[in-house]
Amino acid sequence: AVAFANGTFVVTGNTGTIRTSADGIAWTTQAAGTTNNLVGVAFGNSQFLITANGPYITSADGTTWSAQTQMFTPNNLGSNCVVFANNQFLVGSFLGAISTSPTGAANSWTLRNSAFTVGMFDLLYANGRHFSVGNNGAVVSYPENGPPVIQIPAAAGATNVLRRMANGNGVYVAVGDGVRVLTSPDAQAWAASSE
Repeated sequence: AVAFANGTFVVTGNTGTIRTSADGIAWTTQAAGTTNNLVGVAFGNSQFLITANGPYITSADGTTWSAQTQMFTPNNLGSNCVVFANNQFLVGSFLGAISTSPTGAANSWTLRNSAFTVGMFDLLYANGRHFSVGNNGAVVSYPENGPPVIQIPAAAGATNVLRRMANGNGVYVAVGDGVRVLTSPDAQAWAASSE
């Protein structure tokens, strides 16, 4: 995962890998203080927040990192994807739980939903709603302050993992494993591209 804020790129990877750069050319390896896989990164509330398959970590400058408590219970849920939008962090877990925090501080997290059994791989905020994509072609939609949550039927017949989602120019786009590019005008009805 990669994020850019305050003049710094932050890139995450497996076994506690964090690298930073001011220009995208020269990179410096930072000490994460963990060997967990680091899977998502976002910047908000004057800090970077990295999700992991263990406790998440935070940093104000991208150089000095601090481990935080788990944001999900039970701990084995793990945190996968993260976005900062509309003045809050939103995190999705490997098993489908959603948690939010305005600050990203330990013990500030509110569990918004734990009903889904599909792992979440990406989060998006657009048009007043949050969206996530994940296993089995799942697209989940929910308002910024919690329920009602809508699990949209498998997008255009996709049955594999959807890994990324974006919105622009009036179109939602989702991509994943073994599927063509999926598009939708409303994130409800999806169609596969012809190429």
